[in-house]
Amino acid sequence: MAVTCRFAGGKLAAVAIHPLDQGFGRPRAQRGRPVLADAAVAARVIARVARLSQPYGTAVENRDGTGVVKI
Repeated sequence: MAVTCRFAGGKLAAVAIHPLDQGFGRPRAQRGRPVLADAAVAARVIARVARLSQPYGTAVENRDGTGVVKI
């Protein structure tokens, strides 16, 4: 996954998580090259990140295939 952070006034204002698909299970020529994940893979990645973030009090929601961390 790729993560972008936006700052405003010297403070963290937004964090966006962009799920990537590395093509596991695809032919050799298509594996290992990261591309933006399709809707199904993105939903799984974001759901997993949200679940793993809960114990730390961090909420992550899926907005059109991008994970958004609630600040």
